Amino acid sequence: EYSRLVCCGDQNGAAQRWQELTTGNIPGQLAGYLNELCDQLVRVADLCRTQQGGSTQSWQQASDTLCVLRDLANKDSTAEWADVARRLGPLPPRALRRTLVKAVVAPKPQPQQHAQPQQAQPQGQQQPSPAAAAVAASPAAAAQA
Repeated sequence: EYSRLVCCGDQNGAAQRWQELTTGNIPGQLAGYLNELCDQLVRVADLCRTQQGGSTQSWQQASDTLCVLRDLANKDSTAEWADVARRLGPLPPRALRRTLVKAVVAPKPQPQQHAQPQQAQPQGQQQPSPAAAAVAASPAAAAQA
């Protein structure tokens, strides 16, 4: 709201909003939210530890992960990445890591657009890439031609 008022040129409104922000104890509120988050992470980790059925090891791993997150989120945390790696255990097998990475970084399929019919290319000639076609169609390329 403050930024909107500044951008709109409402200096009086922005000054009033700024005063509210500075007296609102935002750091204290955020610290309270962080403490609540840490408490909830501990509660859910405890629930995971007590789950019956399924893979007990999986529930234990989930619990351990939540405890590590809680320790990292704690404002007094001194955890290092080596501690995190030790507590969470070894990395998954390489094949699984590749699958996970591909799932995360793979481009999402784009909706099909009505494509223009492709003209047949003479043998030995390749169709230019869309980027090359865009550069060739630019005004600078036209001026050089």
